[in-house]
Amino acid sequence: MPNPGIFKGARKEFLLTQKGIYADAVKNGHVAETLMTIQRRYFKRFPVEMPLDQEPTSEALAAVNDDAPDEDIVEPDRDLLSEDEYNAQMAAFKSRQTVLVVRKGQLRRWFAYQYARENGSKMNANITLLAGLLQRIYNPGQESQRPRLKAPVNVWRKSQREAIDKAYEDEVARAKEQGETRAKANKAADRDRIARSMFQALPIGEQAYWKKVAQEEHDAAMAKFKAESSGAPPSTDPRERQRSIQSLPQILQPILDAICAATGWKATLIAGGPEPARGGHLSVIR
Repeated sequence: MPNPGIFKGARKEFLLTQKGIYADAVKNGHVAETLMTIQRRYFKRFPVEMPLDQEPTSEALAAVNDDAPDEDIVEPDRDLLSEDEYNAQMAAFKSRQTVLVVRKGQLRRWFAYQYARENGSKMNANITLLAGLLQRIYNPGQESQRPRLKAPVNVWRKSQREAIDKAYEDEVARAKEQGETRAKANKAADRDRIARSMFQALPIGEQAYWKKVAQEEHDAAMAKFKAESSGAPPSTDPRERQRSIQSLPQILQPILDAICAATGWKATLIAGGPEPARGGHLSVIR
């Protein structure tokens, strides 16, 4: 069963302001997309790295801009790091991803619990919610593949690789002349800093142009994403079926949690059959 008291203080205050938005999404059949938006807003205020018992300052909350692009978190680059540095950074990266998945699940269950408690039998009438659920089972990877709006600098820099590399090499050369050294492990961060500095030096009009390009690319990617997510029948390809099988616990556990929360009962699900990953041998999920 979900723990409705896990979010406290500023976190609970924020989530309470989103309950109406979530309820409207249930009625209109776009829960998954709305929940991702709410989660995005949540992490802008309460980053993944911030412990649940730590409260952000009022100044930090006031400075949040929901329209700003999300920070791109990328895997460590093995080619730029020593083996020890790579292993340490990869461990931190995986730890962050684990916390991210757990927190998203907690948020999903919190809203399911709140909605179930306040609406009860109304949930049964929402056919569009069922359609959305079926799509998540049919296409379990769609949620994680939803396109994100890229920062204008990240769109611009794709066409400026040589200029950024040259600026980096020039900076390294100047540092060497002054008897300084640059750690190879910091190359990616240094290049990112240089790219952002170069972008900020562009005329305002050119920056606005790249912001427009970023938005146009995002709109095109979203149109494709929505078209691919609109009611396609389930695939019978063994690889697709395996993905659906593996996604069942993640998708259906919040529903079972909501049933338990709303009724006080115990609820479980047992599913079984031939599993492609096991050569067609029978498997059971419960």
